[in-house]
Amino acid sequence: VASVFTSNNENFDNKTQLQLRGMAILKEHQNMGFGKLLIEEIFSFIESTQVELLWFNARESAVPFYEKLGCTKKGASFGIPEIGLHFLMYKYFDI
Repeated sequence: VASVFTSNNENFDNKTQLQLRGMAILKEHQNMGFGKLLIEEIFSFIESTQVELLWFNARESAVPFYEKLGCTKKGASFGIPEIGLHFLMYKYFDI
């Protein structure tokens, strides 16, 4: 599952932003390529719009996954109570 919402993050100046929220793959289906397919579909959707930026908070353990897909970390890690360390991440899109 993945949800994408119109939401501007004050750390970016882009006028058109989307936030990725709730990205998750069931444990028994992880490492089978489903997450990559989901993200690639989201990227394809964004490329068909006039959105400049996708941003999201990624669990520390997921950062390498998103980096392989062209996303970048911004700033230091931060904790979310009862969930763990996260990083603000983003990807720019040409419009």
